[in-house]
Amino acid sequence: MTFSLEQIKSPGDQASGRVSLSSVCPTILATNPRRVMLPLLLSLVVSCGDKKGQQTDYTSEDRSGGRFSKPSVTDLMREQPTIAIWYSSSGNRKGGKATASSLRAAIWPDGRILFLENPQQRSSMLRYGRVTTDEIEKLKHDLEETGIFELKGYCYLVPDAPVLCILVNSGTHQQILYWDEVENPNYGINAQLKPHHVTFKKAWHAANALALSLRPPDSVPLEEQLAEPPDSWYVKRAIQSE
Repeated sequence: MTFSLEQIKSPGDQASGRVSLSSVCPTILATNPRRVMLPLLLSLVVSCGDKKGQQTDYTSEDRSGGRFSKPSVTDLMREQPTIAIWYSSSGNRKGGKATASSLRAAIWPDGRILFLENPQQRSSMLRYGRVTTDEIEKLKHDLEETGIFELKGYCYLVPDAPVLCILVNSGTHQQILYWDEVENPNYGINAQLKPHHVTFKKAWHAANALALSLRPPDSVPLEEQLAEPPDSWYVKRAIQSE
């Protein structure tokens, strides 16, 4: 004597599509429990396997509650970000590889973000997360307010010194800044400080602070390190400004 799966479902289970051991009729179980339990257990295994196959290997949540998994850093680099801050091997992008991650932070228009766990330590772990599109729109507005697109000069470097870059892309304007962030008196940009140099430094620090302020609390570590951004990120050559 055998029974179909539909025959051993309770009315409530038939409506919901579920099968539970407690809903099986005791009379049917008493008749031939082995013939009832075997197909029942097989159906439960298949059902659980289907659900498992539908799941994605997500690792964290973004600020809007959406799920995300680890990306390929190489794939991300092919797209130009809204803002990025990185250490360059040379201002003109002529070869060389960093011994640690060259990227301090980068944020893309769709909300993807890469950032160093400790932005002041290049050897710290690179992390990935997501922010909302509303935060991206506010970021673009705030970057415009810094005056970064109206600067008189954009490149203030010293020979044989580190080179840091900030790329900003609002969708309608692009800008790249070059500096080493050294604030010693009589050095570099500070040697003959003028009002437009002060404006440059204010815009630099403001853009840097805006990017780092969006680092999400929920993020995942990445084993990959970014050695150098692509040529497309260098929207202007590093020609020394006055």
